[in-house]
Order: sequence, then C-alpha cells, then structure tokens
Amino acid sequence: MQGALQALTPVQALALSAIGAMVVCGTVLRLAGRTGFHDTPRPGRAHKLAMPLGGGLGLVAGFLAGMGPLEGDRELLLGTCVVGLLVVGLVDDLLRGRMGRWVKPAA
Repeated sequence: MQGALQALTPVQALALSAIGAMVVCGTVLRLAGRTGFHDTPRPGRAHKLAMPLGGGLGLVAGFLAGMGPLEGDRELLLGTCVVGLLVVGLVDDLLRGRMGRWVKPAA
C-alpha cells in the first residue's frame, strides 16, 4: 500500500519515546514550577521538598510517540486505555488527594 504510514523499527520507537517523554516532562516541570502545581510535603509523605505534579503527561506522550501510527484495533484500544489512565492521574493530581481513598489505586 503506497502512502500508508509505516510501522516504526524498535530503535525508532525507542528514540521517539525518549525524546517525546523528555520534551513533555521538561515542559511540565517548568510549568509546574511557575504555576505552583506541586505536592507539598506533609506528614505521611516520603518527600521532604515540593514535588511537581503532572509528570504522567510526559510518560504518556513518550509511550504514544513510540507506538507510532495507531492503525489497528489493538493499538487504538491500548492508546485509549493509556489516555484513560492519564486522565485519572491528572484528576488525582488536580484534586490533590480529595477524591477519596477508593480512587487512589486507580491513580
């Protein structure tokens, strides 16, 4: 099939994943620092310094970039599931633990 998107080689997928994750994570870290989108230390937390939130965006961007074109049903299903988990994680980050204990395992 001419003109169709080609599948990525493993090296290309790894490179795209790494670059996508680094670019988006770096951007999210800078924005989190500017906007105060971070988790502050408090009793029961392991971290002693403020930790930026939203890092899942970079991980998902890298993962989806490494998948390449979503052509088949399996790829589309996997991509949809990953984006769904991202949404749960972002909602958890935005509400900063106010969603209740039953949501934590999903996030």
